[in-house]
Formats: sequence, C-alpha cells, structure tokens
Amino acid sequence: MTVRIQKCLRRDASALAIFLAFLALLAAAPAHAQKDPKFDFGKPEEVKTVEWKAQAKGGFSMTTGNSQTMNGTLTGKVAWQDADHFTFRLVGDPPQDPGLKFAR
Repeated sequence: MTVRIQKCLRRDASALAIFLAFLALLAAAPAHAQKDPKFDFGKPEEVKTVEWKAQAKGGFSMTTGNSQTMNGTLTGKVAWQDADHFTFRLVGDPPQDPGLKFAR
C-alpha cells in the first residue's frame, strides 16, 4: 500500500510541476522595445585635476622549527596627482610629514 501511495505522490508532484511551468509561460509578458528612442548628448564637464588615492598593505611571517616567529608589516597610502607624480605616506604618520614624493 505504501508503494502505491509513493507512486501517486510522485505522479502528482510531476503533474503539479508541469502545471506551474505552464502557468509561468502564460503569465510571462512579451518584451516590448521603445518605439522611437531618443538620445540627448551633452558636453561633458571639464575636470581640472584628479587625485587618485590607493592603500597598500603587506606583511610576512616566518616560523622556524622551534616555534620562534618573526613578523613584519608595512601599510601605506599612495596619492597619484598625474601620470608623472605620486606620493607614498605610511599609515599613522603625523600630518606634517610630507611622505615620499616620486616623479618621472
């Protein structure tokens, strides 16, 4: 008797899945494109200067066989003024520190 009930439940679940898929197809509306799209192109705003900023973090950890460890980290910020100039500053340095300035 339980085998017969399991077969009926499987058949009913399959029929329900097919019915729900059919309803989803009926309910789906076709996609409609715009009849006459219009585009308005404007003049882009002029940008005076751009300053890019990035942050870099690095570190290492070395462990020897007798569980002695050596760690080191370096964290800094890079500010890019243009294609030929950028400045590197350590995180946590005082505000009056100019950092390392690089130029091409």
